[in-house]
Amino acid sequence: MRIFAGDRVRAIMERLKMPDGEAIEAGIVTRSIEGAQRKVEARNFDVRKQLLEYDDVANDQRKVIYQQRNDILEAQTPERADRQPARRARWKTWSAPTCPTDSVEEQWDLAGLEKALREEWQLDVCR
Repeated sequence: MRIFAGDRVRAIMERLKMPDGEAIEAGIVTRSIEGAQRKVEARNFDVRKQLLEYDDVANDQRKVIYQQRNDILEAQTPERADRQPARRARWKTWSAPTCPTDSVEEQWDLAGLEKALREEWQLDVCR
C-alpha cells in the first residue's frame, strides 16, 4: 500500500507511525487499497498484452521462415528438374569407362576417375 496508494496516504501512515504488516481498517484506506490494486492489475494486464503481441509477431516471423525453408527444401524448379537427368547421364557417360557397373572394385581405373573429376568438375579427390 505504501508503494501504490499515493503520497497522501503514505504521509498519513507516517504521521500515525503505523507499523508494517498491521491491519488497517478505515474507509479512505480501503478505497486507497482498491485503487492501488486496480493500478497493479491494469499494469500487469498491459504487460501481458504487450508480451502476447510480441509473441504473435515472433510466431508470424517463425511461420514465414519455416515456410520459406520448406519451399526451398521441397522445390522442384524447372532448373533442378532439367539438370538432374542431364547430370546423371553425363556422369554415366564419363564414369563408365573408369568404373564399369558390372565390374569389381579392383578393376576400376581410379586414377582415370580422379582425372575426369578434376577436368569436368574441378574436384580434387584426396585418398
